[in-house]
Amino acid sequence: MAASPDAADRTIVIVREFDAPRELVWEAWTKPEHVAKWWGPRGFTTTVTELDLRPGGRSRYVMRGPDGAEYPVKGVFREVVPPERIVTTDEFEEGYDYDNLDLPKGVILTVLFEDLGGRTRLTLRIAHPTVEDRRKHEAMGVIAGWESTFGCLADYLAARRGQKITPFLWFDGNAEEAANFYVSVFPDSGVVSVLRYGDAGPGPKGAVMLVTFRLAGQTFHALNGGPTFKFTEAVSLFVDCKTQEEVDDLWARLSAGGSESHCGWLKDKYGLSWQVIPSALMEMHRDPDPAKSRRVMEAMRGMGKIDLAGLRRAYDGA
Repeated sequence: MAASPDAADRTIVIVREFDAPRELVWEAWTKPEHVAKWWGPRGFTTTVTELDLRPGGRSRYVMRGPDGAEYPVKGVFREVVPPERIVTTDEFEEGYDYDNLDLPKGVILTVLFEDLGGRTRLTLRIAHPTVEDRRKHEAMGVIAGWESTFGCLADYLAARRGQKITPFLWFDGNAEEAANFYVSVFPDSGVVSVLRYGDAGPGPKGAVMLVTFRLAGQTFHALNGGPTFKFTEAVSLFVDCKTQEEVDDLWARLSAGGSESHCGWLKDKYGLSWQVIPSALMEMHRDPDPAKSRRVMEAMRGMGKIDLAGLRRAYDGA
């Protein structure tokens, strides 16, 4: 990603490439049901999305920060050329304190969508009336804010492209806490979006309803559904580990506050069952020599956390 003012010295330019076709990026940017799932920097959620995508049509987003403060943003579309180009005004609504910030006025956003043959280059141009306005906007952190927002968009696009079937987990009020814990454990993970209850309920307005998150590239949904249903061992998440060090680390982190079981199984502090298994175990089980496979199975049955060295000794008959 690169960011710089244009030749007129009034415009900030941010360029980002996405591993998704242009039609998918355009849809994520222009359809309210998609925009609400990624719009805003990390830690923010979008609670209202109004989008009349035509010249003269209006847009309005209400972003909610981690502290609960709301930031309504509005605009009027000047150009709409699907799926190539959008030009719109962009400014915060009047009547809000915004911590007494001297917010810029007269900002024009131009968004260009370039087809790269299965990938998309998105160019955002943020034009200001004056150089001083641009400098003020930069000082407020506009570039970092957009970069973070584009990161959320990249996560959302990856989630939409990556799988057809998504595990759906039921929690009793702590779905967001659980999602944040899980993404802290695994690399290539992050919260994609947070959806809150509205006027229709059934939860309290503004409370977290659904959290979408990725673990090691796999997308999950976590619902705050209430106390009716609980996790059981009938469903578990199987983690393929390459080394004993990985087994040890994940076992310690996932079982903290939960409980350890047998044969590589554990429950985390939310009651969800995991199998933390070295891939070598499955390879040993598949050995055509039934004596080796039997010895490995017997050794595993005596273990809580899987000990790869112990399995190898059993496999070798040592």
